[in-house]
Amino acid sequence: MKTKSLLLTALLLMTGIASFAQDNVAINTSGASPDGSAMLDITSTDKGLLIPRMTTSQRTGISSPATGLMVYDTDENSFWYYDGGSWAEVGGSSGGGGFTAIEVFDASTSWTVPNGITTIMVEVWGAGGAAYYCGSPSNIEGGGGGGYSKGFFSVVPGTNYTITVGTGADFVWSSSLCTNLPAGGNSSFGTLISATGGSSGHSSNGPGAGGTGSGGTINIKGGYGNSAGPTGGVSQQGQAAGGDAGGPGGQGGSGREGGSATAPNFNGNIPGGGGTAAGDGAKGRVIVYY
Repeated sequence: MKTKSLLLTALLLMTGIASFAQDNVAINTSGASPDGSAMLDITSTDKGLLIPRMTTSQRTGISSPATGLMVYDTDENSFWYYDGGSWAEVGGSSGGGGFTAIEVFDASTSWTVPNGITTIMVEVWGAGGAAYYCGSPSNIEGGGGGGYSKGFFSVVPGTNYTITVGTGADFVWSSSLCTNLPAGGNSSFGTLISATGGSSGHSSNGPGAGGTGSGGTINIKGGYGNSAGPTGGVSQQGQAAGGDAGGPGGQGGSGREGGSATAPNFNGNIPGGGGTAAGDGAKGRVIVYY
């Protein structure tokens, strides 16, 4: 009897090994074969699949998680997967591109990562440069547009970041005639991503150069300002204009156009447009998606 028991045990073990050595496996009570497209085919009408459950700390503490690894976070009460660069909530705001919140910053401040957020997208525009104007429409040099950058970043909830929004170069009508002005201010999100401001028009250097972006997956240089033509403000684009900001698809602020600078009202458009005709450069901008 003992010999028969040993033989039966050996047969069961061999059967089990053979079963798991197949190309795919089925778990059911009917004995049905697994679907050919599945490594694991589970069938049940009264039971579910229970994947590992753990706290946020335990999840983020997993060493070298594989891309596609999934767990249930008991602190967040939701499923999370590793996308190869960071943890993302299934169907939530942290999933790749599935952001549900947006914050627009037109002034410098600080920002704290909300609970449950581990991935953000940030866009930054540098501020625009001001125009150079020296008393006549033929002496206008448009300001350069601010640079642009966009990137995705892994973050830790509760972390605080300093947001800097660049100030547009300011043309002061009473004192800026024939004066070379400073560039537009730089914008940044902590040390992760930044965009420099466009240069202001210059008596010797001509139109202002565009700013640059850095730190993002997309970095675009702002547009150059335009010069006024010799016959009263006419440039190769029709009028002396400030440079466009570097945002793609027209997202950046455009430089304001103007032919005869008789009043200081040709400021660049927000965000980051260059000024012309005695106009200010536009301020920059920072946008956070999560």
